[in-house]
Amino acid sequence: MFNFTPLMTRTAIAKSLGFIVGLIGFWGTRTMLPTADPLLAWGVLALFLTIGGVVGISGTVHRIPMFNVVYPPWLRGGLMGAWFTFLSVIFGYDMLAATFQNIAYLPDVFKNPWWMIADGIVVGALIDIIVSRIVKNVPDLYVA
Repeated sequence: MFNFTPLMTRTAIAKSLGFIVGLIGFWGTRTMLPTADPLLAWGVLALFLTIGGVVGISGTVHRIPMFNVVYPPWLRGGLMGAWFTFLSVIFGYDMLAATFQNIAYLPDVFKNPWWMIADGIVVGALIDIIVSRIVKNVPDLYVA
């Protein structure tokens, strides 16, 4: 039906997975924190959709050319997820800190917004691992 290149297929699947995770985060934010700013829920949806898209596109990098080292999917996706959640925490720290303080069931040690980076690492790595197993023939960007 559709004649997608492997990169387009990879990116579409990764963005779909990111969208699903983002919808779960959107629903969880609105359900568990109904008094939180609605922009937080939309931000969570956009964050994971963006992580999925970037992880999908970054699948063209199979090795680090400067060192000629293999770049495995779990590391590539984890780094992309960590970077984007790191940016989200930096720019939204005040709102996230206030929101996390209102979660009653969360242990005190996890009420720090920096824990979101661990979430981004796990989600990014899982998306990249899943997509790398589904779409195998993506050409390497650094073929020299």
